[in-house]
Amino acid sequence: MRPDSASPSEKIMNMNRTIMKRNKHSRLTAALLSFLLLLSLIPASVFAADEEDDNTNPPEVKVGWQVSQNGTTIKESTDDTQVVLKNQVNIGADTVATKIPFKQNDKVVFSVNVDPQYAEYTTYEWRHYLMQWNGTTNKNVQVVYKETGDTLSLDGIYAGSNAMFNKYLCTVRCTIDGVTYSSAITFTCSVIGENPLLAPAFCTQPESDTYKQDESAAPLTVAVDSTSNTDRKVHLVYQWYKADNESDAGTAIEVATTNTYTPATSETGTVYYYCEVQDRYKQSGQTYESDKVCSKRAKIQVTTGGFSLPGAGTADDPKLIYTASDLEQIREMVAEGNGFEGYYFRFENDITLPDDWTPIGCTVDGTNKFDPRKPSEKDNLRAFSGTILGNGKLLTVPKGGRPLLAYVKNATVKDLNIYGEEINGYGLVDGLHGVGFTSSDTFAIIIENVTLKSGTKTLKSGLIGAEVDNDVNGFAGASAAFITTIRNCTIEEGVVIGYDGSQSEIGAFAGRFQGVIENCVSHATVKGVNYVGGIIGSRDNAMGQCTVSKCSFDGAVIASGKFAGGITGAMYIGGGAPNGIKTSIQGCTVSGNVTGTENVGGITGGDRSVNQAWNEYSVTGNTFSGKVSGTKNVGGIIGYYRSLNKLDNIAGNAYLKGCGAEQGIGAVDYVDTSCETHETASGTTYFDTSKSLPDIYGVTREDHNRTDDPLGEDASNLTMEVEDATTPICYKLDISGDYKTTYTIGEALDLSGMVCTAHWTMNKADTVVDAKDIEITGFDTNQRGEQTVTLSYGAAKVQLTVTVLKPAGDDITVTFSLLGDTAHGSEGEKHTLVDGNLTKWIDGAQITVGNNATALDVIVKALGDQYAIDNPSGNYITSITPKDGTALGEFTNGSLSGWMFTLNGVYGDLGVAQQYLNDGDVIVFHYTDDYAKEYEADNNKKKTAEEVVALIDAIGTVDLSKGTAIDKARVAYDKLTDAEKTLVTNYSVLTDAESTYTKLLAGQGKKLGDIYKTTGDFIQGLGTPTVNSTGGEWMVIGLARSGRTVPAGYYDNVVEYVKAMADANERLHRAKVTDNARVILALTSIGKDVTNVGGHNLLKGLDNMAYVQKQGINGPIFTLIALDSHNYPTMGDVTREKLIQVILDAQLPNGGWNLSGENADTDMTAMAIQALAPYYKTNETVKAAVDKALEALSALQRNDGGFGSWGTVNSESCAQVIVALTALGIDPATDSRFVKNGNTVLDALAGFYVTGGGFKHTADGERNGMATEQGYYALAAYFRFANAQTRLYDMSDVTIQIDSHTHAFGAWTVTTPATCTKDGVETRSCACGETETRIIPATGHAFGAWTVTTPATCTTDGVETRSCACGETETRAIPATGHVDADHDGKCDVCQAVITPVDPGKTDPSDPGKTDPRNPGTDTPATGDTGVLVWVIALPVALLAAAFVLKRKEREA
Repeated sequence: MRPDSASPSEKIMNMNRTIMKRNKHSRLTAALLSFLLLLSLIPASVFAADEEDDNTNPPEVKVGWQVSQNGTTIKESTDDTQVVLKNQVNIGADTVATKIPFKQNDKVVFSVNVDPQYAEYTTYEWRHYLMQWNGTTNKNVQVVYKETGDTLSLDGIYAGSNAMFNKYLCTVRCTIDGVTYSSAITFTCSVIGENPLLAPAFCTQPESDTYKQDESAAPLTVAVDSTSNTDRKVHLVYQWYKADNESDAGTAIEVATTNTYTPATSETGTVYYYCEVQDRYKQSGQTYESDKVCSKRAKIQVTTGGFSLPGAGTADDPKLIYTASDLEQIREMVAEGNGFEGYYFRFENDITLPDDWTPIGCTVDGTNKFDPRKPSEKDNLRAFSGTILGNGKLLTVPKGGRPLLAYVKNATVKDLNIYGEEINGYGLVDGLHGVGFTSSDTFAIIIENVTLKSGTKTLKSGLIGAEVDNDVNGFAGASAAFITTIRNCTIEEGVVIGYDGSQSEIGAFAGRFQGVIENCVSHATVKGVNYVGGIIGSRDNAMGQCTVSKCSFDGAVIASGKFAGGITGAMYIGGGAPNGIKTSIQGCTVSGNVTGTENVGGITGGDRSVNQAWNEYSVTGNTFSGKVSGTKNVGGIIGYYRSLNKLDNIAGNAYLKGCGAEQGIGAVDYVDTSCETHETASGTTYFDTSKSLPDIYGVTREDHNRTDDPLGEDASNLTMEVEDATTPICYKLDISGDYKTTYTIGEALDLSGMVCTAHWTMNKADTVVDAKDIEITGFDTNQRGEQTVTLSYGAAKVQLTVTVLKPAGDDITVTFSLLGDTAHGSEGEKHTLVDGNLTKWIDGAQITVGNNATALDVIVKALGDQYAIDNPSGNYITSITPKDGTALGEFTNGSLSGWMFTLNGVYGDLGVAQQYLNDGDVIVFHYTDDYAKEYEADNNKKKTAEEVVALIDAIGTVDLSKGTAIDKARVAYDKLTDAEKTLVTNYSVLTDAESTYTKLLAGQGKKLGDIYKTTGDFIQGLGTPTVNSTGGEWMVIGLARSGRTVPAGYYDNVVEYVKAMADANERLHRAKVTDNARVILALTSIGKDVTNVGGHNLLKGLDNMAYVQKQGINGPIFTLIALDSHNYPTMGDVTREKLIQVILDAQLPNGGWNLSGENADTDMTAMAIQALAPYYKTNETVKAAVDKALEALSALQRNDGGFGSWGTVNSESCAQVIVALTALGIDPATDSRFVKNGNTVLDALAGFYVTGGGFKHTADGERNGMATEQGYYALAAYFRFANAQTRLYDMSDVTIQIDSHTHAFGAWTVTTPATCTKDGVETRSCACGETETRIIPATGHAFGAWTVTTPATCTTDGVETRSCACGETETRAIPATGHVDADHDGKCDVCQAVITPVDPGKTDPSDPGKTDPRNPGTDTPATGDTGVLVWVIALPVALLAAAFVLKRKEREA
């Protein structure tokens, strides 16, 4: 072999020999080279023997499949369609054959085949899923077969009556080296051929009956027995027929295709009715129909004796009304229960009602209680529900008489003229009642083309008005859905509405009203007290629709009270509903005059109730050219508004210059806007809900802010003063046509195909608007989900809904939980998510859906066929019924119960069909017995990431005033989920702000700390205090409350002073109770007994209210402070309640206090707060007073943070404010109310500091004793607050020494020894008999050493035990020793048990016959290969030793 062809090992050996020949001293090197050679010859598998095979490529286990029909293969896999098993937690399905058509009796074989080398590691499980339709949802019936092999043989395919398709599924699992690879291989098939449906069977048949002509008939009803055809009820088809006799074939009745039909009774005679029913369903594109079955025939006889009016009562052939007697017939039949719904009546003559006329419609019991939702009330109403065609005739109401109608429901009146010299009520409907009607197909009445003729006078509104009944609900006349529609009606000139002027809520057409009034004209004079309008008085107190459009008024509105307007007296009248829906007024014109006292507007008097609008409405395109007058809040368009936010759509309204109003809107209380440059002259309160919520009742929703200055710079966008009021205004915009509403993220809004129609005032014809002239807002192409897009053209706006979705992409997986409850009603324990006591129906399921899936998609998929869902609106699930369970729905467990869901821990504002999802989202869909509690626990709404970003941005430049803003942002951020926190893009701004703020606080604290120490040192160096207001008690209080020692001689001075000054009433001054109070405070601070000061009880000097008040408000303040300093008892006629009341009574209107005068004084206000502080949290009256006082103090603070008193800026005022704030737990260093321009009251106090200790009275003065003492105890108050100690005057932390006796306790003595598990007790005593006890903690067990009690054997564990002196023992296991076979004879050396050796080539010790299928027959390294490793390690050691010996011998030689 040539040298260059030698193997690497040969090259190393040759090199080694050469080195050894050349140099004996290189033998060591040669040895090492030999070692490298040996290493190169060792298989790498030796070193990998004990490592896990993490890097081995997973096996590709392929599975083929085959389907045969009656012995013939019809489908089988190819190389491309074989299934590859995967390592997966949730076994995925691989559908290999779909919609295979079989006949019901075919012999079918499904088979799967795994690569033979993996066969013995593979298991199979066969299942059958039958997809059925149960009438409302797909039902999935599962059958698990016993077959466990690779083949499933069937003698037929199931073809039940509602089997949609069959799904046969084989779960294949192959386990290799402990890893399982799997798939669910699925075959779907359908059955064709024979019709499996059985004919339906009736369980309810229509019943025969007899009626009088025109009497209301009961519906005929059929029902099918659900047991007549197993798993049927796919789709039932009904058709009603009528016949002349019992045998002849009938004629199909149009649109009579439900299980009920109401026969007509307009004609006399006999008609036979029956219903034909058939069952249908579709399967695999094939429609199956059962045999048709017919019900029995119901004989309906209609006899005379009912109506005598001619006509059939249809639109083409109406019942004809000639006289008042005919109207009386209608009234009587309505009273008997015939509402005439669907009937038409037509006036043929002018008719005068009789003097004693009673309107049509009544109730059985005479009350207004007929709520259809209540079983006890639902049959009480006898309402007229027909249609009256006035035919242009005149209905005259006699003087003092009542109108034509009373109770109505689904009624209509058209083309009628009405006259009445004095109608005693409304002109047409005598008071509208309709509480409880919530169905969308139920309304009150439609009034079209009705005219009130000249000379008519009505006591109440011209046509109709809702009446509030306190026995029903007390706040609304009708439910939101029970609306009235008035169109094309006229009130002629010379009509007087409200002839005696005594009514409120009165209008030319309607009083309290909800519904629609359009294209109506009034020339009337309308008189009333409050809420008087040219068209309506006000909307009713319900949340339904209320719109007045294209109406005109040129009469006169005369209101003796508040709220008058040319169109509406008021927009909303519900005083207890701060979020009601206001009336929309669009395209109306007023040229008449409007007169009232307060809140008077050319179009509307306004609104007094809505603090925050939650629903959009519009006041657009209205014109006022008349005269308006009032004493307060007068506007050319609106008199007064409670609030304005972004949902108040007021635009394009014009009022004539010189109309009597100086502005378009007379006054507004609240404006919610983010505009920071808004006007301020109006006195309106401004706030911005995008930043925070104000403390205003009902203002609870964020981000309702406008962005403009509606009363200032942008006022003309809402209302404009014009020289000419005849210019048309576009007040309404409509859209139609074929336009795009679904977009992919990134697409621009496309209006092509859309037709925008503008509607104008002044009778200008409609016009089509060019898309380029339309302003578009609200569309965000990067925001997925439904969006409301606003199109604006001038003042007019219209909205459309578009959907923006992600491009089609990979599926997403979300986590879904369903938490339910029992149907226990409103009684018993409440179950809520926040209480954690709901039942887990589905817990943390992983649901995979499309990338544009909604919460509803996930819910439907997760619930499958195990639950029935009731989702009538498509966006709100009202009820869920578990399989074989009871329905759990809205209100099942009380009025606050129902279904809710959280997305990533947050309750959102979107419904289940609107909430789009992202990968990794977590949905908890849960029931609750108290949704209010859920929202309250969630703080009504957790901050979203965007809200937190806004809060952080609001911090701005950091100074000491930003503590509240920083804390608010931090709290909001910490409430977010981890996923939401990643969306907070400016989080670093928050952390930087916190760091800066902490440094500012630390700097201020250090400065104050230095001042505090040096001033304390200075005061303590002044010697023993005297008894005086300066150099006396305040010095003592400062020293004692700061923890410094008060010279002992002070108490002796006090005793001497008290003995000399105290009178018989224990008063130290004839007029100043503060002398007693001051000394009490000082003595209490040093722990002295104030009831025995040289034999005098100083508390008794506080026992007379007259004496206490001699000093003005100062006396009660410090008396209360002194009594509360150590919870001292009151005496005489003095009580804490009286003292508090005296202080409260002295509070000034602006919130502060003063010794005299009407202006708040800083010192007295602060001292009053100090006295009231202990009661702030327990007395609501005190709290209110103190809150008002804090506002006053904040207003008194200067821009430098300081305060003044009696015209002088001084340190003492700062000191008193600090004591007051800390007494309430308010930090004067951070509370934003008391930080001005970044300066705090602490900064201001520090400005009076004198180097070396002490304070000046004024900035340009010298050190002052009183200023020094007050400044020092103020700092003591602040540092006590900062260190969480009691407030300055709360001396409950001081121990009072009674009779100068201090307990001298002896040593502790054990009275109850402690044991291992129980605490003991020890006691000590004073000579006076007082004792103290304390707990001796349990000693705990002291266990000894472990002792073997049961020795371990080769195969079983042993036991060892240890004990405590108390008798308690512990045991632990000794692991089995295992077999030992040192002599390799196949037997255990200890127990002689036979040991079976494991073949190293086998990978499964439990099955010697199995080898690694990936490398059969190879020498896979096992534990026995460790011997090779030992050899590898020992060899180099031996070589090194040999080299060392050779080296040594060389040296010896």
